[in-house]
Amino acid sequence: METKPANPGTRPRCADVPGELFAALRRLGARNPFETITVRAIAREAGYSTRTFYNHFRSKYDLVISFYAFDDRDATRRARAGGRLPPWRERVREGLRRFRRDRAMFAGALRNAVGPESFAETFLEHACRSTEEHVLLRTGRPLPPALAPVLRHYFAGFARVLCEWLESPAPESVAAFLADLVAALPSPLRPLLL
Repeated sequence: METKPANPGTRPRCADVPGELFAALRRLGARNPFETITVRAIAREAGYSTRTFYNHFRSKYDLVISFYAFDDRDATRRARAGGRLPPWRERVREGLRRFRRDRAMFAGALRNAVGPESFAETFLEHACRSTEEHVLLRTGRPLPPALAPVLRHYFAGFARVLCEWLESPAPESVAAFLADLVAALPSPLRPLLL
């Protein structure tokens, strides 16, 4: 059985605050619809104050994306240090596996599609930024500015289809869904990513 500190915010400084906040969100998400979970509840479940939460994340959607994107950021860090850059398709596949693992939580998050702090907007920002970094690491050149709107439109549609996939009572396999996403990739982006 987990023990929680008596007062929020009393954990040692060396604690993995982001990891504990995400674990708290996953526990809460197993019992409650995502839409009903508040930042205050996440912080309390983890044994922290809301101020501590906001020292690390802008919103509960930012928290979710940060952990969805952790492995992706780690792969980028390794590639910048001279390691192997996993193919774009492989990186997307791993992200889809994480989404599917926590399907109910992500589907609930994706329903919030309005406003700059929404999950959909946070996802869109991350996906575009991550893909632009991938292009730079893969080709040695930044994404051409003319392709930035193409990338943004692609990932806006990706977010909508992802929500439908996660909410489906019997979603298709990760491999089949990935094949559909790759098939929908706009032709100007294909040589940069595939």
